[in-house]
Amino acid sequence: MQSQVKERKFVSVWLKRARKELAVSGRLEEVAHLLSGPDLGASAMAVRDWRSDLQRLRMGEWEPSMEDLMTIDAILSRPKQDRSSARSVNDEQFLFA
Repeated sequence: MQSQVKERKFVSVWLKRARKELAVSGRLEEVAHLLSGPDLGASAMAVRDWRSDLQRLRMGEWEPSMEDLMTIDAILSRPKQDRSSARSVNDEQFLFA
């Protein structure tokens, strides 16, 4: 019984964090694209409409299975690329030309 309470609390906290993360402009599309990519292996997952599932998650209409939660979390927990370090030296040269 105690483990179910801990698991439920974990899922509730994760859902709150995921909804906040997916509310950022463009993030839902990015995650859906990564989840639909061929590098995930199973062909059934490639046809899945992740965008719709993520929208329903964001709206509180869908709660993912633990497997889906771990898959989504693996993407959401990746470090975000710093925009300033993403620029190449050539891009910066054009700014000052």
